[in-house]
Formats: sequence, C-alpha cells, structure tokens
Amino acid sequence: MRYEPGNVLISKGEASTGKLLRMRGYHPVYINNLSRQLFNSDLGRSVNYDRWAEVVAGLRITGDGLVMEIGGRRADGIDFRRSVGLQPSGLTRGAQDTRGWDLTLTFGEPTRSPEGNGEAYWEARLMPDPGQIADGADATTRARFLVDGRPSPVGTYKLWLSNHAGVETNLEPTDPDEAYPEDDVNSFLKYAAYGMMTFQASDRSPYDWQRNDRAHGFHLGYDAFEDEDNKRATDIGEAVSNGKFAGLTIALELDRVARGALNALTAIDLRTAKRLRGDVELTATISGTASDNNIEGRIRNLEVWDSRGYWKDYATIPDDIALGSASIDAKGEYRGTITGVTGFAAGQYYGNFYGPVSGLEVAGAWMLNGTNSGADAVERAIVGSFGAKHVPPSE
Repeated sequence: MRYEPGNVLISKGEASTGKLLRMRGYHPVYINNLSRQLFNSDLGRSVNYDRWAEVVAGLRITGDGLVMEIGGRRADGIDFRRSVGLQPSGLTRGAQDTRGWDLTLTFGEPTRSPEGNGEAYWEARLMPDPGQIADGADATTRARFLVDGRPSPVGTYKLWLSNHAGVETNLEPTDPDEAYPEDDVNSFLKYAAYGMMTFQASDRSPYDWQRNDRAHGFHLGYDAFEDEDNKRATDIGEAVSNGKFAGLTIALELDRVARGALNALTAIDLRTAKRLRGDVELTATISGTASDNNIEGRIRNLEVWDSRGYWKDYATIPDDIALGSASIDAKGEYRGTITGVTGFAAGQYYGNFYGPVSGLEVAGAWMLNGTNSGADAVERAIVGSFGAKHVPPSE
C-alpha cells in the first residue's frame, strides 16, 4: 500500500493508521544437504523458489495489539494442515495438501523482548481446530492434540517487531564500564517496521519431513513509490544522491535437524536458534535516471545473545557483511547479493523504500546460506531483517 498523507505505522503519541500491510521477507523452510540451504518466499506476492512453501501474509497494528493474516494455496506447516495426520505419498501431493489453511492470528498487548532489545515481543500458542479433535477425526491427529481429554497446543508463535533505527549516545564517560544514558537520543521509523517471526511445532508433533518449524524475517510499511505515472521512484522532484541511511538489524542463526529420509531433507531447528543483532548502514541514489538508482551497504557489529543473559560479539562473523550494489526499481524495491562472508555461501538481501519522499525510510530482509565446503564451513544459516532512517547531510 502506497503512503498517503496521514499514514502512520508506529509513532509515539500517534495511533497507527491500522491498514493491513503485506509482509515481505524470507521464509526458510528446510536445508537440503547444505547445498541450497534456504528457499526464500516473498511473503506478500506469492513469489517462491520452492513451490511447496508458498506463504502470503499481512499484518495490521490495532489499538489492542496485532492481527496477522497468513496462509496460501500451498502454505506448508502443521499449523496450515487440517488433516495433519495425513502425509503425501512420495512427492505427489494429495488434494488436502495443496489447498493450505489460511489463519487469522490475533496477538494482544506486547511485552519487551526477553533479551532486553528494543523491539516489541509477542508469544502465543496455537490451539487445534475443533475439526482436528472432533469425534471421528483422524486417530493419530486426535492423539497428538488431545491430552487427558483436553486440547493440547499445535505449536507456539513468537514475534519480534521493531521500528528502532539506533541511538546517538552523545557524551559518554571514558570508562568503558560506565554509561551516561541521560543524553542519549533514539531514532525511530514512523512509516515502516521490521521483525522476525517463528513457529515452533509442539513436542507432540514428531520431527518429520513436513518441516513443521519455520522462521520469517520480514519488513512492512507504507510504500514510498509504485509503478504508476507520477508515483515511480524516477518521478520524484528532488533526487536523493548518495543518501545515507542508518539503522539496526535483528536476525536468527538457524541450525538444521534431520527429518526423515525423503530426499535427505533436513530442516531448521528452532530449539537451538540464536538471536542476533547489529547495525546497518546503507547508501542510496534515487533520481530521474533509472540506471543511477542503486543501493548498497553493510551490516556491522553483529552480536549474539548469550543464554547466560547478555549480548556478546558474534565470533562466527567478526567482520562487516557487505550488501552488494543493487538496482532500485520503479516501485522502490531492490534485490541484491551478499558474498565474501567466510564460511558461508552467497546470500541475498531485499527491501523497499517507505514513507513520504521528504522523509524516506528503508527496510528489508537478508539471509546467508551455510556451506559444507572449505575449512571454515558453517553448517547453519542466518535469516534477518533491518530498518534504517535517512540521515540528513548535515548529520
């Protein structure tokens, strides 16, 4: 949805406009022998390299919390299956497995992130559909979701949502163990947001080839441009030349777990996922000349959450992650590659520009594929999202 005057996604002291906005991002579903570890899905446009995992999603911010609509014709996962006790024969998907199950998920008031980061956080269980536990339903399914005659959760959703774009600490003591937060100035997005969402299947659901666990790195907001006359990125009256955008990223490091012998598929394992955070810096040109419209950047200062209760340097990637130069199209969308990260195969990033031209914001998602080749190979993957705010030249 394109930005119109008065649209607000998240802003202190202002109510969200409350429109249902499509979620764009990466949707890793399984790891196949570590050679193509992540299949990605554009959550908003049903564009997918893996035709078995088509997922479409939208998010609305309300006065009571969040409402998410998620599903799709081939949405795959135990939460999307009415007949979860059935399994396709080989690679032939039966009629019940190709329709998917559209869900409306309602999340109430958020809490602070359990890791003390700056995003809002929700955690909620998904209970079985009455049809899954009714008399006459598949016996295996009923056994999974009826415990002592009472419904047992299908799984748990976790969602992190942020519009935080960084903090200027200004004057700080020379002692690194001290801090002076009184003069800190935080920067926030107003028209865009970025986040992570996971679905972890119940322990009562066996880890089989159905790829029950999922992770989503996503972004959303009010689009700055669209491919129509006088609304394209090349139609703006004043060019953004080498404009600087500064912000933050959040991500998950994902391990794999074997789930059956079908094509030796392995899937992500949320039980061992690690939370990451860092800084993002982007440089973009948006002008009337399409060939000049490009964006590039870096992810810096990655940290990982230690289970003992603090953030520490992410030793797996000690250096900056370069976001290669990518073209910005008429809709304000860009897609680029990530290469040169030790131990990882090539990755991707993509995103959009949001808000009014006079106050552009940028948000996106990124992923890195692990590899099983080389002495420094990393047999896991990373999926994340980011948001950044335009920094005026004087700053």
